[in-house]
Amino acid sequence: METVASDQTRKIVRENLNRIRLITVAGPLLCNESQASRVLRVLQTRKQWGIGPPLVMLAVHDDDEADAAGRFQAGPASHLARFTVKRQDGHNQTVGNAVELFRNEFIADADPFTAKRQSLYLTNRGGTGKANFVSPFLGGQGTTCGEWTRPMVWNKDGTITKGFMKASVAVGFCPVECPYCYLNMPYTDGMDVALNWEDLAAELRKKWFQYEYPINFGETSGLVEYDEWFSDEDGNGSMIQFVIDACNEAEVTPFFLTKIRYPQYLRFKGKVQVGISLMPESVRRWVAPNGSPAEELLESLAWAVEAGAIDPVIRMTAVWQQIEEYPDFLRLCRDRLGTTGWRLTLDILRFTPTTASIIATRYPEAAEAFAREIAPDETTSLRDLARQAKRSKKHVKKIRPPADRQAEIFMWFREQLNELGCSDVMLTPCKGDPNELTPLARLKVINAMPCACYGVNKPHYSKQT
Repeated sequence: METVASDQTRKIVRENLNRIRLITVAGPLLCNESQASRVLRVLQTRKQWGIGPPLVMLAVHDDDEADAAGRFQAGPASHLARFTVKRQDGHNQTVGNAVELFRNEFIADADPFTAKRQSLYLTNRGGTGKANFVSPFLGGQGTTCGEWTRPMVWNKDGTITKGFMKASVAVGFCPVECPYCYLNMPYTDGMDVALNWEDLAAELRKKWFQYEYPINFGETSGLVEYDEWFSDEDGNGSMIQFVIDACNEAEVTPFFLTKIRYPQYLRFKGKVQVGISLMPESVRRWVAPNGSPAEELLESLAWAVEAGAIDPVIRMTAVWQQIEEYPDFLRLCRDRLGTTGWRLTLDILRFTPTTASIIATRYPEAAEAFAREIAPDETTSLRDLARQAKRSKKHVKKIRPPADRQAEIFMWFREQLNELGCSDVMLTPCKGDPNELTPLARLKVINAMPCACYGVNKPHYSKQT
């Protein structure tokens, strides 16, 4: 297949890196040649793209790491950045030290979020202990993300906790900075990327060999969103390619979900499940301003499937106020992906009360539109909706549009898909309320599973007997 004629994403990816002014590097990375080379690659990429040298904080914990930091500064990286070495007792001090350094060097009165949005944390997952990349996602209790997924934990009291497996290579906000991201929390709003990938590969081989179901590499943060910062144009150094190869060796199915288009240097080995977070371009401009243009993102999903990836899924953000933009866009999805063989997960806006309060402060203009989406019949603000939920005698896990509005949205999308000849395309919810959506599942307006993050509802690998 020919490369997309227009590649606006290339410029967007570079602008995303250009916003990074401070990079922190965990000391253990500097003691490993392969991992230190990945740090160097980011600095080289900046220079190749014409981006000025960043400030790099080398966070060391002992004399060996301090010696490695000295060698790194004196080596090929010497002219690529300004360096400062920070001795600290543990990894948990990195963010606080980085925020303080950012204020001293760049913006004296910067709040922590402002500092973290312009900082990149290159980490060693596991710290000085044992790396643990893969773990169950169990945070969906009370939503379809938890109640309609597979059992993961059998508790002593006889109850079952449901969820799916995730891999935390990147953690926290990604460079796209969507204002509605559920990672709008003080402990998840930094951009943290682990570079000890060899530990991930070893963990997959040892603990997850031939695991039957997909492992989600896009739950704790974007991952594709960072990839071109680490790789050259031929894919050398690609984080995504490393994950694909490691999963192939372990006979594990990785799942990626991205708002940045899949680079065409990727080679899909084994079984690789792909997804995109998509919306019409007029919605994308304000909901995912630093992501790929809608058509480029969709085209990349189609390319990935043609290149050997499987089970494509679109997580589509549904903004009812702009519903007129969706009929032609769904037709475009049909034209590019066909009438079957892909899934559509509707992402209807919803927030925890705490997240809603944070979004109202950080993104006041977007918050106004979110409030109209959640409370279409009221004149209120997102902050007031959050306050009401917090004051409610009944626990409110998520504030979301009324059940009848949600039903209207799901039925509209189902009808649109059917009219386009896509009656076999599964329509699923994203973190919906099971009580509100069960009637729609019984009426076959929606499917109970699999949603975008969950992966296909069948094993990809059969364990050897």
